[in-house]
Amino acid sequence: MRNICLFTILLSQIFICNVWAKSLFDQNNKINPTSLSASLKDFLDHKSNKHFEAKFNESRKIKFKRTPKLFTGIIRSAQNRGISLEYIKPTSRIIIFDDQGLVIKSDNKTKIVNLGENTQSIAIFKQLIHLDIDLLESSFDFYFEKTPNDWTLGLLPKSKSVSNQFKELVVRGNEQYLKEIKIVHSSLNIRNIIIDTKSVKFNLDENSLDRYFR
Repeated sequence: MRNICLFTILLSQIFICNVWAKSLFDQNNKINPTSLSASLKDFLDHKSNKHFEAKFNESRKIKFKRTPKLFTGIIRSAQNRGISLEYIKPTSRIIIFDDQGLVIKSDNKTKIVNLGENTQSIAIFKQLIHLDIDLLESSFDFYFEKTPNDWTLGLLPKSKSVSNQFKELVVRGNEQYLKEIKIVHSSLNIRNIIIDTKSVKFNLDENSLDRYFR
């Protein structure tokens, strides 16, 4: 029963994402990143200098699959150490993004992908998690919407080289938390990560740093 409820929640979130994404990318919402509000800039600068940990649910639309594949796990970000996604269900593995490249740990095996193999994808994913506006500005056009409770930031690639990796990126949050990340690689490859804001922590101990990063 719990799995059915989770599935229903995630499908509703995907539907909501598609609705606000369509309105988000209206030309009226296109902005110069320098025009972002001071409070949002403060939020982004604050987050980029903090360790960060939270539970997440991910739905992933995959080519030739009728229903999204569902994942749960913990996302961690550590200053100068990169990003770590610990997938817990349906399978256990850890994916680490850092300045050296990509590391995948699964079943006591470790796979290392050097930066040279996927430089742009890894760099942009890290910038997205850290919400590094200055760096993202060089690769994307910015779209922005704000409601009384949330803000939504949309990014569309400026160049074909970037659009070959990402068709659309959407981030949603408020003045306290990052709440949702949507990554569209293609119409048949969409990842939607919903962060459990009640589980957010802004510190990581040395054991976590050693275990979930390199």
